[in-house]
Amino acid sequence: MGDPSMHGVTGGSTSPQECATAVKSLNGTGGCVGGCCFYEDAGFCNCPLDACKDECENENAGGPGQLYCYDVPTRAKKLAQMLSSYGAPFSER
Repeated sequence: MGDPSMHGVTGGSTSPQECATAVKSLNGTGGCVGGCCFYEDAGFCNCPLDACKDECENENAGGPGQLYCYDVPTRAKKLAQMLSSYGAPFSER
């Protein structure tokens, strides 16, 4: 994700917030699963291509860093509560 014209971020000089914003906006594009982003210590941003459910670290990114995952949006939580109150089988991930 280093092409600013395509991804909105420049590799090597991206902040964690810029990375998160870019990944969220790319959700569903090119296999990007925008529920999490991987921010490399060197300032590079990675959009996971899976649901990030591995029990241990892998080496899919170009370098060491931190995986950040986002909360379920408030509207989705409220919908889940509403459906649960009507007895609908619904669970949050």
